[in-house]
Amino acid sequence: MKKLARRFLVLGWIAGVAGAAWAGPTSGGSATPTPTATPTATATPTATGTGGPTPTPTATATATPTATGTGSPTPTPTGTVTATPTATATATATATPTATATATATATPTASPSPTPPPTLSGENAFVDRLKKGTLDTDNQSLANIDTGANQFCLAGLVTGTDTGPLPSREVTFEYRSQGTIKKESANQVTGEFGSVDLTLTIEDLDGTIFQQTLTSACIMRGKVFKTGARSKLRVKCELGEFFSLIGLGQSEELRDNVAAAFPKDERGKHIRLNIEKGKARFFQTGEEPPETVEVDVSCDLPTPG
Repeated sequence: MKKLARRFLVLGWIAGVAGAAWAGPTSGGSATPTPTATPTATATPTATGTGGPTPTPTATATATPTATGTGSPTPTPTGTVTATPTATATATATATPTATATATATATPTASPSPTPPPTLSGENAFVDRLKKGTLDTDNQSLANIDTGANQFCLAGLVTGTDTGPLPSREVTFEYRSQGTIKKESANQVTGEFGSVDLTLTIEDLDGTIFQQTLTSACIMRGKVFKTGARSKLRVKCELGEFFSLIGLGQSEELRDNVAAAFPKDERGKHIRLNIEKGKARFFQTGEEPPETVEVDVSCDLPTPG
């Protein structure tokens, strides 16, 4: 038993020396003491039983190595310690500009009112004649129908007179009409240019129409409208042959007398001039808008496009 204990003791010592020999110098420039394990033998009694009297316990030594730290200084390594520089990260803070919202007042444009379109003379405009003294002759009427976009100007008119001679009285009417074009146009005036003119003579009494005839291309017409239909000027000159023969009165003195009596040479006669013997007829008008109580009985339709 003692030999066994010694063997363990020797083995423990050898192990300690070997551990010290293998422990090398510690880098870093400082010697750190390395503990040396010292084996400690602890005797554990073992009882061996035999069927006789109770045996005396024999102590059996069981070596239990116990590491005992002996502060044996670790030799200081000889050599030059080279310091290895360690890179140190330096954080550089770069200020990032922060956008600052600046409220900018944006003016909202205010819709300007649409400009007033220039006055137009397109459409129908009715007129009655204004005499020199300012009185209106409502039996001398006209109507201008204008389409500036289509360059069309239709102009028509009529004059009416009454023969109050021996009964029954007779009413005489000259009506003229022409489809023309626009010769000149501005914001305040439209002037027409007319070619062929239809002239119709009608004579009636209480029983109805006594005479009616239409003559074409015997007249020259000039007409213009001013100030959006507020005023107009109209001139019609006709050549009807001696004794108005071209319009059918050459063989009827009675009918010629009816015409002459219906348009005497008075104040009104300055705008309605008839010379039956020479066959001349002149109709003039200085047009103004008719009173609301007066109905204009003449019409003038524009031709249908196409």
